[in-house]
Amino acid sequence: MKNNKLRERQAQYHIAEKIVKLGGRATLIESFLGVNKRSASILFKSIALHSSRGGLLPYDPNWIVKTPINCLHSSYFYSIFHHIEMGSPKAADKKMLFISAYTIYKTIFDDPFFPIERAWHVYLQITCGNYKFVHCKRCQCHHLTIRNYPVLYQVCPVCDVDVDSTNRRRWTQRRRTISPTDKKQ
Repeated sequence: MKNNKLRERQAQYHIAEKIVKLGGRATLIESFLGVNKRSASILFKSIALHSSRGGLLPYDPNWIVKTPINCLHSSYFYSIFHHIEMGSPKAADKKMLFISAYTIYKTIFDDPFFPIERAWHVYLQITCGNYKFVHCKRCQCHHLTIRNYPVLYQVCPVCDVDVDSTNRRRWTQRRRTISPTDKKQ
């Protein structure tokens, strides 16, 4: 019995160490491992040798559709995760697959724009069924979108984008077409 608890804690420490190396905070360790807040803080402090930044985990289910860059980075991460998941045995630990996918994502895109906390939120939204992976027929790109959005708003972050004068990518504005009944009024 003691050996099992010791192995479990050793595994938790190993996972927490990976999370901290990827830039995660104590709140992510708490959510990821299912430990209480105090244990997560102690675990973080023993690994990082300093206290964790405070604050809650990000939660905005509409974040991926706010800008095309958000959608692209979320889609890149999920694509990596999905490919790893498809090549793994059914019994593989999804959380370890998540860490592996984010490690690969981080080696490709080494910027603070899409932190591990945001990737965790995207992963949770996908597992809950709130997001879906869509194939764009124009550019053959796969991207994430919100499942219960109307099809009109499930836009591609590559095709349906305009670049403004400051080189920011924005969603193309959808024009409402005038129906014959509107013309009569």
